[in-house]
Amino acid sequence: MTYHGRPVQSFTPHAVFARDLKITVSIVGDAMVCAFTGDLHMDNEDQVRRTLSRAIATHPALLAVDLSGVELFTSSGLNALLCARRAALAHDVTLVLAAPSRTVLRVFGITEAGLVFAIRPTLHRALHGARGGPVTGSAEDVRVEIQPLILRP
Repeated sequence: MTYHGRPVQSFTPHAVFARDLKITVSIVGDAMVCAFTGDLHMDNEDQVRRTLSRAIATHPALLAVDLSGVELFTSSGLNALLCARRAALAHDVTLVLAAPSRTVLRVFGITEAGLVFAIRPTLHRALHGARGGPVTGSAEDVRVEIQPLILRP
């Protein structure tokens, strides 16, 4: 199977339910969407990594990671996304984060990790680019406010 001349491994859209995380994977045109709903933390980091790795291995033209339903986002969730970013770059797959929840944006602001991802405010904009065209570079439509970390005694 190929999309736009790129080889694509066969992939069946599916949903996975864990105790506190739902993962839905679907295909929209030549893009793949991985949607996470619930909590991303140490206990399900491996499941998140496996899902994103498998999606990247299919070489979609675009991988959109929908984070709109994320309620808890720990360093383990961030680490899974950073590993997916590295793998996507290595496999020439465009990775875009779609509609990150306030919880995710807060972590991105504290860690400055939001600066390394292409982030779009909605899944539609992630799939169709800021102005209806393809997503390019790492231009951001979502403002990630960098917040100083204040340690109190």
